[in-house]
Amino acid sequence: MNHKQQFIINLKQDMGWHMHRLHFHEHIEIMLILSDGGKVFLDKEIYPLNRNTLIILRPNTLHRTAILSNDAIFQRYVFHVIPGMVEQLSSAHTNFYNILMHESTPCIQLTDEQTAELAREFESLRTPSIVENFGYDIKQSIILLRILLLVCSAVHTNDINLALTAESTELSGSNYSKIQPILEFIQAHYTEPITLNDIAEHCHISKHYLCHAFKSGTGSSVMEYIIQARIIESQKLLREGRSVQEACEASGFRSYAHFIRTFSGTTGISPKQYALQFERSISLAKDLTAE
Repeated sequence: MNHKQQFIINLKQDMGWHMHRLHFHEHIEIMLILSDGGKVFLDKEIYPLNRNTLIILRPNTLHRTAILSNDAIFQRYVFHVIPGMVEQLSSAHTNFYNILMHESTPCIQLTDEQTAELAREFESLRTPSIVENFGYDIKQSIILLRILLLVCSAVHTNDINLALTAESTELSGSNYSKIQPILEFIQAHYTEPITLNDIAEHCHISKHYLCHAFKSGTGSSVMEYIIQARIIESQKLLREGRSVQEACEASGFRSYAHFIRTFSGTTGISPKQYALQFERSISLAKDLTAE
């Protein structure tokens, strides 16, 4: 991370980019796609990945990507920023935080001009020509503000939203359309003590078919998906100031010890450390705007 660990920006290039498992981040993630080909799974929907696509992932959005061809390099800018910093850089009239956290759709299509302009700003942030001398932090903040202005302006003005229906024909022969009811049931009940039998019975399918179709459609097992959903919920509760015990119970974990092990194994830190880090990140963002 840069600028007191508030953001990170990378230009990534891969042959046949493919995330085999669902994952999530606690930051806001913004991806600017520079190549054609592939798709992205966001929570319960699939969107195409095409050149000029702007992807906005809110914190803890389960996602997985797959590139259909291994014959070409797939390029994209990936920008992670903590929500607290975005909130501090917002104003009453220009509320970046509200747009990115509450108003934005996951994928929108930019014009060539919008993509070129945003790519220039990302590149300026990634490879700054300025040295860390007097005014360095202010210059970097100006670039950050320009990026947020471009992204949030695109959200406000762009009415060509990439929707699941754009992929429906291609996916009609896959398992994805068949797992939509499964995903919907899990999203409605993951904080409850649901089992594979409960889901299979509700969806009127066998447990064997449930497991096979879900794994094929998402790259994750049913129980892995449920656990990830519970971890995401517990993180939200911890950020809201709930105690570790409250976050454990309200997110669907029935064993406190299991919650601690699972949370730590998934995120790399304990729930208590996560809550403390979040508090510090908010304080750092406030310090940034006060400088």
